[in-house]
Amino acid sequence: MYSIGTTIIGSLVWDTEPTWSDADIFHIYSKSPSDIMMGREYDTEEQKTGPMHLTSIEIGKLITQLKAGDFKSYLIVLSAYVVTTTPWFSSLRRILVSNATLAIVPSMLTYINTMATLAEETEDEALKVYRRRAAYRMAKFGTTYYNASTFSFELPPADLTAEQVTAAIDEFNTAVEAVKSNLESKFAVGMPNDLLDNWLITTRLNLIKIEDEILNTR
Repeated sequence: MYSIGTTIIGSLVWDTEPTWSDADIFHIYSKSPSDIMMGREYDTEEQKTGPMHLTSIEIGKLITQLKAGDFKSYLIVLSAYVVTTTPWFSSLRRILVSNATLAIVPSMLTYINTMATLAEETEDEALKVYRRRAAYRMAKFGTTYYNASTFSFELPPADLTAEQVTAAIDEFNTAVEAVKSNLESKFAVGMPNDLLDNWLITTRLNLIKIEDEILNTR
C-alpha cells in the first residue's frame, strides 16, 4: 500500500464540530502494483476510535467517484485541512482546482436538501441546529464557488432559522442558474474525466517503477 494523502472533511473544516460528532479523516492510498497484478482484494476500510472516524479509500475508487460528480469525494481532495500530502496528491488537487465544473451540483443539492429536511423532522434541538448548519454551510460554499470561483469554508451562524437555510439554498440555486445561462462561463458541464484517468494511469505507472527499483536493489 502507498499513501497518497490524508485530509479532514466535515464539521471540523468549518469549525462547527459538536462534541458528539466524529472527526472525519480520509486516507487516500494506492494498492501496491504487485497486489493488483496478483488480484489481492482490499478496498475502502473504515475505523472508528472514539471521536475519530478514519476512512481509507483506494485511488481507483476515488477517481470513479470523482468522475461521477460525487461532491464528498470532491471535498476529500480539496479540503482545507490537509494532514499528509505527496506530489501525486498535489497534482490531483490541481486538476480539480483548474477545472471548475457543474457536475457536482446534483450531489451537493441532494446533501443540502436532505440535511435541511431532516433538520425540521427532528425534535432534538441540538441535532436540528447541527443539520441546519450543515445544509447552510454547504449552500454557502456552493454559492461562493459558483459566484467567485473560490473555495470558502464559511463558519455558519450558531443559531439558524429554517427560513435562513431556505434563503441560503435559494441563493445557491440562483448562482448555479447564473452559471448555466452564461455562455462564457468557465464552468464545464462534466468532470475532467480524461485528466482524471490520465492521473490515475500515471500514478499507477510511477508506483510500478518504484516497486521495480525496490525489487532490483534486493
